[in-house]
Amino acid sequence: MKEKSSTKRSKNYRDRLKLIGNEEKLNEHIQKQNNSWKNYHENMIFGEKAAEYKKKRSEATKRWKLKKNEKKSNLKYGDDSPDVGFKSQKGLKKAVKKIQNSLPKTKQKAVEAIKVVAQDLDLEVKIRKTETKTTNGRKNFQQTSDLVKVFYESDDISRQMPGKKDTITVKLDGGIKEVLQKRSMLMTVDRAYEQFKETNPEIDVSRSKFYQLKPPNILLISEIPKDVCLCCYCENFNFLYMALRPFFLLEDIGNLKDFLGKFSCSDDYECAASLCYNCQDYESMLDQCLIPFSDNKSIKWFKWVKDGNFYQKELLRGMVLSDAVEAFAKTFKYYKQHVYLIKAQYRAISTLKKETDHTKAVIQMDYSENFTTFSQKEIQAAHFNRRQISLFTAIATVQNSVNISFAIVNNDIRHSKFQVLYYMKLLIENVRHLYPNLAHVDFVTDGCASQFKNKFILTDLLHIKSDFGINATWHFMPTSHGKSAADGIGGILKRQVSNRIKTGLFEVHSAADFVDCARSFVKKINIILGTKNEMNSELSFLGNRWDKVNVIPGTQSLHFFEPLESNLLLGAVSSDRDGATIFRIF
Repeated sequence: MKEKSSTKRSKNYRDRLKLIGNEEKLNEHIQKQNNSWKNYHENMIFGEKAAEYKKKRSEATKRWKLKKNEKKSNLKYGDDSPDVGFKSQKGLKKAVKKIQNSLPKTKQKAVEAIKVVAQDLDLEVKIRKTETKTTNGRKNFQQTSDLVKVFYESDDISRQMPGKKDTITVKLDGGIKEVLQKRSMLMTVDRAYEQFKETNPEIDVSRSKFYQLKPPNILLISEIPKDVCLCCYCENFNFLYMALRPFFLLEDIGNLKDFLGKFSCSDDYECAASLCYNCQDYESMLDQCLIPFSDNKSIKWFKWVKDGNFYQKELLRGMVLSDAVEAFAKTFKYYKQHVYLIKAQYRAISTLKKETDHTKAVIQMDYSENFTTFSQKEIQAAHFNRRQISLFTAIATVQNSVNISFAIVNNDIRHSKFQVLYYMKLLIENVRHLYPNLAHVDFVTDGCASQFKNKFILTDLLHIKSDFGINATWHFMPTSHGKSAADGIGGILKRQVSNRIKTGLFEVHSAADFVDCARSFVKKINIILGTKNEMNSELSFLGNRWDKVNVIPGTQSLHFFEPLESNLLLGAVSSDRDGATIFRIF
């Protein structure tokens, strides 16, 4: 209840006296109030007396301040007399706050300052380090944070975007800004979190914290405006699965990964290839999962196909349901093996990177899209007749998982086996210059037949030992799944060079101009100039070497090659040496 004012209480008191008719007390109360107001006005000071009164009060205040300052001046720093302590907790807290605001922000500097003050006060101070109790989830939090970030940046979780405009500016510790190449998530954060927990069950990190630790240059699926460079085989099978999904009796099947799990007894190659006893009769297992349907029922789905001009497009197809089920059963076996190869290759490459040292290196390499030259101000004829420059990019992972970026620039825009071998030679020489004890290299590329996956390139694995004194193996990624961090190197260089050209300070019309411009501001990428004449002189002996090379049967179905002897080459379905076969090259 709100407390009444004195005026309100006085009024209520008078009302009660009037109500009971007590005139005597009422008059006495009124007279008392009148006298109090009269005394107040009589005691008020006006005119000259008021000025004299103010002067006396001012002099008294000055005398009090002088006496107070004199008392303070007699005190010494560190005086421990009992009459100089704080009279209240408020004064103590205010003094402590002033001291805290004056201390350095760095903990070590603050401790040193406190020690000096304590010595002046003849006090003995012991700095005790408090050990905070941490739960399993926050123990070694920095290591957990680094592990999550490395997981996000792995090629099977996110993919490097190669475009020169695919960048984002982030602010690092200390306010420093850095331009990073974007990466796009290949799955939702929930699926990535589940996969992280399966791979690292001992790490206690919540789903929300896992999302917060996502690097800022990694985009969510919802943030990607357009997804390109997808696998045609995966997309076509997924389209057919989504069309047949309503006709399956399986419960708790959310995506294609869960569907494959229902038809897999293990994660090994025999199960993926439907060679094990439990999974070999997969067609009967699929039939048992279908609901009854009429023979004349038809469905529609999307499919990527090629037309006569050899470009892919999306086409709506219609088919009788029974025929669609038969087509699904035929492709199911191959898709299951395709998914196994994707996981096996990413897993093997990740393991190889962790095992690198001063004698072992993993080199991931690929061609970047050619750079088209231009000028800030150019005539119309130059605009419609531009030169192109070839970019061959690579990342070498060496000791302590250190990544070294390379870019080889050349006026020769042909992407053939000759150029690839020439660029391999340059990469090996540059890595050996940094690590002289290099003895083994694992090459990782996509499966492009015209560039990497052919009998000529694979035959050269047998000669690397004699040419460079090192051993080498080759790991191929499955079709359309060979994206790596090397794809971002070309985007970075092309973006930076384009920005410098737009300033009008640089003119880039050849590979040499591109290298000079890029080297002037890009310091983290080793930029190498390649020339056609040097390539021809270095590789003039290849004609005789390749004349008697035998065909390697089933080259496109193999994803791992290792030289055994001078004329024997081991080929396997995966880097785990599944389905290994030995080929005689000569």
